[in-house]
Amino acid sequence: MDWKPDVLSVFGRGIEKVDGIWQPTAYIERLSEKGGHPGMRAEGITPFDNDPRIVIAGGEVNALACAMLYKEFATQRSVPKVVVFAAGRPAYLADDPDPDLTEGRVMHRWFLGSVIPQPGTQIVFQANNRNTRDDFVETLEFAKSRGLSRIAIITVQVHIPRCQEFLKHVPEEMKHGIDILWFASEPIVLRHFPEAYPELWEAMISPAYARTAERERKGIEDLRAGHYNFGAQGYSFAQK
Repeated sequence: MDWKPDVLSVFGRGIEKVDGIWQPTAYIERLSEKGGHPGMRAEGITPFDNDPRIVIAGGEVNALACAMLYKEFATQRSVPKVVVFAAGRPAYLADDPDPDLTEGRVMHRWFLGSVIPQPGTQIVFQANNRNTRDDFVETLEFAKSRGLSRIAIITVQVHIPRCQEFLKHVPEEMKHGIDILWFASEPIVLRHFPEAYPELWEAMISPAYARTAERERKGIEDLRAGHYNFGAQGYSFAQK
């Protein structure tokens, strides 16, 4: 690939406690009764369960894909100048006693388990982000403030269409001169670990995936209709 990223930005998809330790979410999760990340891994669930709250999450594959894509760029002598962990501290983490806890910091630990960044690569945590809108805006503003124009964004495949719709609603002045390339996590992980993640193949053709795709589709429709729920903050792109 001739395209060389300035910024490698990985979006979230949640973290959850496993035996009392925060980890990126597994590929599937069981949503809370309110429909958000529960913050605790549900044991014994499968993507084929007849449970409307079981959906695609993917924090773990996002973090691992970020590490593998960084390695691929490094092999091509296209090391990103900055790796941005865009996932911050959404509402479900608000009551955690650790003031430094963010999804991005937990994902960073997984990233470091697979790759050691080269000298000169800056690691950035966007701790204040609460949702995908924030991830976008803060990543764009960071890149523009540093004079960086090429951004590689990583997230799970089912999330990309809604992210692309978000981009359409970003004011032109925020994205002028910015070149974004999207990378789905699953193909990257499967390319490097075809036998370690066999559940990905099944999960991507499962009811949980279809259920998540439908949620994403409704999110796109809401964005286009102008009544997307950005959360308790009530953000719109124009407010930033």
